[in-house]
Amino acid sequence: MPRFMSALRFDGDAPGLIAKGEIDGQTWNLTWLEHRGPRVSFNADNDFAMVAPVTLGFSAAVAAVAGRTVVFGVAPADAVAVRADGYEVSTLGAHDCFIAIFDDDEIPERVVAVDRHGRASDAHALAPDRSDVVDVGRRITVEAVPITGDPSYEHIVARGTVGDASWTHSVAVSGESMHEYTDTRAPNGFGGGGGGFGPLQSPGPARVLRVRGAGGSSTGVQTLHGWADPRVVRIELRLDSGEVIEVPVVGRELGIATVLFAIGLPPTAEPAIIDGFDETDRLIGRTWPRLHFP
Repeated sequence: MPRFMSALRFDGDAPGLIAKGEIDGQTWNLTWLEHRGPRVSFNADNDFAMVAPVTLGFSAAVAAVAGRTVVFGVAPADAVAVRADGYEVSTLGAHDCFIAIFDDDEIPERVVAVDRHGRASDAHALAPDRSDVVDVGRRITVEAVPITGDPSYEHIVARGTVGDASWTHSVAVSGESMHEYTDTRAPNGFGGGGGGFGPLQSPGPARVLRVRGAGGSSTGVQTLHGWADPRVVRIELRLDSGEVIEVPVVGRELGIATVLFAIGLPPTAEPAIIDGFDETDRLIGRTWPRLHFP
């Protein structure tokens, strides 16, 4: 059974700092942000992990550091503690934030707010329940495209269709940077794309999966793309409906520090979470697309 490790509150060390600590020699901090609306950010050894936007009620997100799961967020105003997997951690008193650090890598599905009488006052699902719904999966295709030739030239690494519309995702690696380009096309050929250069990413102590780009399109296709730790061999996208869609892992041939993924969806589809699994089919990373691109 997992147990909580204690988290201490510090005030005044840095602007917005709520709490800080250490996990197996790796320092972490929990910070309140006002830029682009109130948010709470968790960082480990200066390695960005996850940001939970503050909404009315209950907000929570998950990160992983050194094989340990970290659950953090903002509790309802009447909460004095938060419970997950049968264990409780007190709220920190600053902006009603909380942070719970487990001594294993199991990811809870739900967190519960506890009031001063010890009663559950609210609950927040960290992921929608899996369902047998097959709706979007019937309307799309997605496939990996093997890379051959010089990686500094642009190569399509993934492609697919959404109904009669289509999309491709291309990359080129040069030195320490990578160019990515996503193109979408309506059935009549109308469309276009966009992309840009950015530094090559590396997995860190708190990062296994990261959404790098997301966009809608007048062509009837919305796209998501990102990167993952090379230990990830299988990726699942879970929609708000609970439907689960397999997303190909691509780009291993590039020989960079990460693997890549991309998918096209109908504009009405609501991506909820992206899960990454290792070669033993163990869940080793989770991220929320809307936390990167709200």
